Amino acid sequence: MPEVRGGVFEVCLFKHASEGTRYLLLQRSPSEKLYPLLWQVITGTLHEGEHAVTGALREIREETSLAVEEFWVVPHVNVLYVARHDALLLSPFFAASVRPESEPVLSAEHRDYRWTSIEEALSLIPWPGQRAGVELVHRFIASDPEGAPRSRLSGRDLEERRPS
Repeated sequence: MPEVRGGVFEVCLFKHASEGTRYLLLQRSPSEKLYPLLWQVITGTLHEGEHAVTGALREIREETSLAVEEFWVVPHVNVLYVARHDALLLSPFFAASVRPESEPVLSAEHRDYRWTSIEEALSLIPWPGQRAGVELVHRFIASDPEGAPRSRLSGRDLEERRPS
């Protein structure tokens, strides 16, 4: 039986622009050992003892230098099987919005970015679990003002987790 592990997470960043809701996709650098040139949402690994929300906020800052306006827990956990370790990785999925004029400053881990429509995002992301997470963000958070408050973290919940 594979071991079940955590320690990783994914974040779908979006903004409401004049041309509609746009989703940030990052293209991994060609020098990355794992999945070079792959288009993806923000992904990361937790530091020892780090809360998943804290790690997600840290990774947004490290990979894009963007300031988060709002932050949500998405009702989706991506499950990845890693054959080398015979392990199932459980990856919680988050969403964050940024101001319409926001543009990322990329870390060395990525070589390019695109603000995409939902259709383009779903066509560029190769992993089914990540596509499912982005689609949930689109349907239940970015496009649904009624549903979005249900999973939003705000005030004290978020401030206690925000990295300094």
